[in-house]
Amino acid sequence: MADHGIINRFKAEDIISDTLTLDRVNLILSMLACKRAPSDFIYYTSTRPGNPLYEKPIVEMDKGIYQIFEVKQLIHAIDALLETICSRTQETTAKLVDKKGKLLEERVLDIFKKFFKNHFTYHVGYFVDECEQDILFLWKNYAFIIEAKGYNLREPLRDPKRAFLRIKDDFKASIGYGYTQTKRVEQKFIDQVPLRIEDKNGNLVDVVDTTKYKDNYFSIIVNLKSFSQIQNDLSTLLEIEEDAVFPWAVKLDDLEVFLLTLIAKGKHPEFFINYLLMREELHGKIICSDELEVCGGYLSGAITENIIEKSPTFVTTPELADIFDKQYQKGMGFKNERYLNEKKSGKYVFW
Repeated sequence: MADHGIINRFKAEDIISDTLTLDRVNLILSMLACKRAPSDFIYYTSTRPGNPLYEKPIVEMDKGIYQIFEVKQLIHAIDALLETICSRTQETTAKLVDKKGKLLEERVLDIFKKFFKNHFTYHVGYFVDECEQDILFLWKNYAFIIEAKGYNLREPLRDPKRAFLRIKDDFKASIGYGYTQTKRVEQKFIDQVPLRIEDKNGNLVDVVDTTKYKDNYFSIIVNLKSFSQIQNDLSTLLEIEEDAVFPWAVKLDDLEVFLLTLIAKGKHPEFFINYLLMREELHGKIICSDELEVCGGYLSGAITENIIEKSPTFVTTPELADIFDKQYQKGMGFKNERYLNEKKSGKYVFW
């Protein structure tokens, strides 16, 4: 108790195993560990060049002892390291972007299939008007037009004018471009004209009768990284036509946690659909940095259409998302979920 940091303090020999030799441990440490030294960085949130703990969050101390201050940061550093290794050339970067895009589509599709269970059809990597689209998910008389974006956000600049331009450019390249893609398909449903689904060679795969869906179509943009407030209130930067509605822009992790919690609580797909309808009304009035606060508020009944109609401005608070922490302690439903037996037995403690 006098030295809480000892929990994350170790020697290289402490973590060797049958598959992780000492040589490998030392090699990993050479890429993720740093020594304490004078530094002239100004902002501790700066990455490159900046706070060395962002790229190397393990500190090498005296006598071969290593210290980790925040385990979560180590995970982020490993992810950044692997991303850098896989982006050293234009060729490997192109392969990485393509692979990430396909994996993101697979994750989104798996979540939707698990949530809707049956009575659905879908198309992945399809073409409309010679333009590639990601996912079209059809359930009963509802259509979900989904674009998955693995775009990496750049570190914000300190100069406010330049910082805004960078954020705006990143937003346009991710959510803005995703909306352009979903709108292309959505317009077919608006005009109630046949939606021709083709493959990359222009061969006809399917024709969707859009008249069956009336106004039951939703545009959803799923990204890996969140733009926070400007994503949660798209009226700030996303330009849409006067009579159009905003899409739902959501981070992959938030989408997965929300839908898995709905499954755990036995919620019907119409409950999710009503959320999407309600969510459209929040743009232009919501102040929120975390989409799960909105999801949690809807689940708990703290956010309703009646409340939204009466509020010119709606501010969410962190405790609205507590419902997901409680569900995590009982079992979220992740594939190969860790500590699931402990959670089911009630012996798991979440700090």
